[in-house]
Amino acid sequence: MPSASIDHVRQARRVLFHGVTGAGKSTAAVRLGAVLGLPVTLVDEEFGWLPGWVPRPEAEQTALADSVTAGEAWVLDSAYGFYRPMVMKRTDVVIALDYSRARTFTRLVRRTIRRVVGQGEMCNGNRESWRRVLGEESILRWHAATFDRKRAWAREREAAAEGAPVLRLSTTSTPSSISAPNKVLEASRPSSRLPKSSSGRSRLLASRKKLAPSSSTRCPAGISRSTCSMATLDAVRRSLRATCLCQAA
Repeated sequence: MPSASIDHVRQARRVLFHGVTGAGKSTAAVRLGAVLGLPVTLVDEEFGWLPGWVPRPEAEQTALADSVTAGEAWVLDSAYGFYRPMVMKRTDVVIALDYSRARTFTRLVRRTIRRVVGQGEMCNGNRESWRRVLGEESILRWHAATFDRKRAWAREREAAAEGAPVLRLSTTSTPSSISAPNKVLEASRPSSRLPKSSSGRSRLLASRKKLAPSSSTRCPAGISRSTCSMATLDAVRRSLRATCLCQAA
């Protein structure tokens, strides 16, 4: 499976994100889907969990993934291991967020605290709690248990001889690799830069409302609709930088 180029992502209609827990996959998927005009599916929200933190049966998850990825255009923020081979056969490009253990764990801790304190709904009405965070099903424990395996998968797929190309982004990547999604965003629209004058900016902002995601686009927990629906490429690029996609450590 060769390394992906900017052209692979720009031309892709079926994009799979991969990364360790806390890498920012959901946020990045929503941003990229909004810019490229592709429907986004957040698998934890739509496949993985039922109310009460009950895992959806694997057969049902596989059927849902099969239905979504049978389409001609989609962005998935992840794919669980038991149905990932099926998804990979239909994927045009994989974007792997290959960030360090320290960086992703720090991000995960901050996100988890926000969710516990804010008590916002996530994953079909579920809410995070200190009991869950500190218990056997802790997402922090999950990060520690799966980090090496998830990271190794991305590197193995990138080195494989066949399959969908992989754009692997890491905190030790070259500047050109780090800025890859930024270049994709710029290249996806012929006139992406905003005029410097305030009047010109206002006209262009008004004309670019079509870049906002449709009402069917799901935003990750903790991300407001206004943030998720940013109308300009510049705004989306800033959001991508915040998820580590466009900057080095």
